[in-house]
Amino acid sequence: MEKQNAKSLMPTIAVIGGGASGLLVVHQLFNEFKRLNQKNFKVLWFGKEKVFGLGAAYSTKNKEHLLNVRTEGMSAFPDDPLHFWNWASKLQKIEKTSFLPRTLYGEYLQELIPHDLHLEQINEEVMEIHPIPIANKPGNKFECITINKVYLADYVVLAVGHLFPKKKPAEPNEISDISKIAEGSKVLFIGTGLTMVDGVLTLLSRDNPGKLTAISRRGLLPRVHSFYQKHSPTLKFEEWLKGENYSLRSSFKMMVEECQNAMLNGSDWRSVFDLIRPKVPKIWSHFSTKDRKRFLRHVVRYWDIHRHRMAPDVFQQLENAKNSGTFQVIKGSLDQISKSDFDAIVDCRGLSMDIRACDSPLIQQLIQIKILKLDDPSLGAQVGSEEIKNIDLVGPILRGRDWESIAIPELRVQAKEAAVRVANWFSPP
Repeated sequence: MEKQNAKSLMPTIAVIGGGASGLLVVHQLFNEFKRLNQKNFKVLWFGKEKVFGLGAAYSTKNKEHLLNVRTEGMSAFPDDPLHFWNWASKLQKIEKTSFLPRTLYGEYLQELIPHDLHLEQINEEVMEIHPIPIANKPGNKFECITINKVYLADYVVLAVGHLFPKKKPAEPNEISDISKIAEGSKVLFIGTGLTMVDGVLTLLSRDNPGKLTAISRRGLLPRVHSFYQKHSPTLKFEEWLKGENYSLRSSFKMMVEECQNAMLNGSDWRSVFDLIRPKVPKIWSHFSTKDRKRFLRHVVRYWDIHRHRMAPDVFQQLENAKNSGTFQVIKGSLDQISKSDFDAIVDCRGLSMDIRACDSPLIQQLIQIKILKLDDPSLGAQVGSEEIKNIDLVGPILRGRDWESIAIPELRVQAKEAAVRVANWFSPP
């Protein structure tokens, strides 16, 4: 295995993850080093993706796949909230409240990739990372190991994106690539969340979409976005948000009461969910372990369908398909149906709810050597060694800490904060 020459290295940052999280980190790193007039650095950006910067969500080619957040909320930069809208408005007249195709957002992200000699994109998956001591100095470097080479880095940012469960043995008719499903097929989608919605939309765009069925234990579909009059929170709700003493029971009670108040005053429950979103990490951090586990056992499905909503046009397509008999949703378990009745099965059950069972060999290795410490419950992980300061985490891996940690509005803040820490590491203020 080839090994990088340590003596020739300038200060080097390894960004692990070739999706949107990784891109936001890379772009912010260049912004920070430019601000500090630091020119002596190198960024190694690792990813197994064919096209860097998109991830699964924004690599779609289907224009029916729309953003689930309004244009005004999708800026890549926390300090420039209308950046995406301004970019898109140069192409065509666009309302700030519109839901644009994810293909267009992918083009936007691609334009944010720095074209700079200080950036090296490495189309390989990092399988292991090991801290190594620095001779006659405090601190450490890292060996980032791919199948073909060992790379050295002074700082590592893990931005690995969504972590999915390890794949179980596939059903005889299970298909992961929807484009390979024949027209007119009878298709079963396991799960009824937004991943399923994408799959159904893909098949509905065909001349003969077939017969489409989605099944989940509760049969719940994501709710739809709608326009609403902004809700002015009650004094009781505002005081609660400013507090420090949160429990699942009190939080559930306050949300229900405030949603009722919003609707009585001409607004909408959606306004309350949008209002509370930036406060969720604080509230989640004060939940006891018992409350977090209760949330995941009893509440999360209902939270998700209200929090992660569909664009109105997407909702209408599903309604039309249901009314025509092309699409149906079943409430129940897989034991209640015969899988052999379907030509194709698509598993849409989403993210791993236990990081110990995720499909990333790198994350498993970092947990094993205690660079990462499991949260409780083990939704995600955090840096586990007080001695190692030169590693950062961005994205869904922080769900255990923040809960809200998978969408652009949160990722852009995390990326900015991580880039500031990295830059200060090399150029202390």
